[in-house]
Amino acid sequence: MINKKLAIIIIALLSTTTVQAQLLDFNGTQTGFYINTSTSDGFTETMGNNSGGNIAINNGSVGAYWNGNGSNNLLSWTNGGLQSGFILTDNNPINTFSVTSFDFGNGYSSGINPVTSLEVIGTLLGGTQVSETFVSGWTSNGLSQITLESVFTNLTSLQFIAFGENNRATFDNIVVNQLSAAVPAAVPAAVPVPAAVWLFASGLLGLGALRKKAQA
Repeated sequence: MINKKLAIIIIALLSTTTVQAQLLDFNGTQTGFYINTSTSDGFTETMGNNSGGNIAINNGSVGAYWNGNGSNNLLSWTNGGLQSGFILTDNNPINTFSVTSFDFGNGYSSGINPVTSLEVIGTLLGGTQVSETFVSGWTSNGLSQITLESVFTNLTSLQFIAFGENNRATFDNIVVNQLSAAVPAAVPAAVPVPAAVWLFASGLLGLGALRKKAQA
């Protein structure tokens, strides 16, 4: 009986896990326009549905044109099209990730050519897709935080599609968690167990064996 209890204790110790949120704020990314991809804190942003447009890393608000929050942000735009956006992927192909929230706003600070709706599409490990759509309601002066449903976990990619003719869409402060592709979404990678824990567990097992032998 004691061995069964010890086994439960050891499993609990080995299952100790931590999840640390990571913030993609683009502050360490070189600003620039007319780029197809950018890399920020271990993730890559690739141009998505941008007809005649592109993505850029924008240095906050520039003049009276671009919307922002005073720090670097990602800007997507379309010229002559109806949608813009980008695709987020982890640079490490063995990892999956989850996204819980991000900041979003209309790219033009003047409010012209607004984003009418925003669709977020996640591709899960195995190919299944999940999506969520947001309608207008965000401010044209600054960014608003958007929180995603809990289904956006164990992702291999996440696509942002902003709808609206000739729109400019601004993204910042994407909150992500990296997961191992081999571990179910609800169970992040295990933290290594200290050597002292192994010694403690081994000692308890040894005492259990001696007690069982003495009772025999």
